[in-house]
Formats: sequence, structure tokens, C-alpha cells
Amino acid sequence: MYSHWADSMAVPEAEALGRAQAAASRLAAEDLSSSVRRTLVKEVCTMLMNIYDDGWAFVATGQETEV
Repeated sequence: MYSHWADSMAVPEAEALGRAQAAASRLAAEDLSSSVRRTLVKEVCTMLMNIYDDGWAFVATGQETEV
């Protein structure tokens, strides 16, 4: 997303990457099942869409998200 729409992204790429890595670490500590991997993809995609659409990177963890 950042390579194509960097001008539209309100949160710096480094911060978004850091948040994605933090989510991956948190979820990996819980379990490495395919369900947890799906949860990680949902959280990161939701975060990126929130940054693009609304200009913020917060994602409520532990809640179902739709992408």
C-alpha cells in the first residue's frame, strides 16, 4: 500500500510496520495455529485500511474485524 499510496497514508510506514510486528509478536506468543495467522492478517489489513481511510492506526485487539 505504501509504495502506491504513500501520499494518502497519514501514519508513517515505519510506524505501521512496527504496529504490524508488535501484533505478530503478541499473537505468536499465544499460538501459531492457522486461526491465529488469520487473525493477524485481519488485524494488519484492518489497520492499513483504517490508516488509508481515516488516518489512524488503532485496531481493537481481540475483536472480530471485517476486511
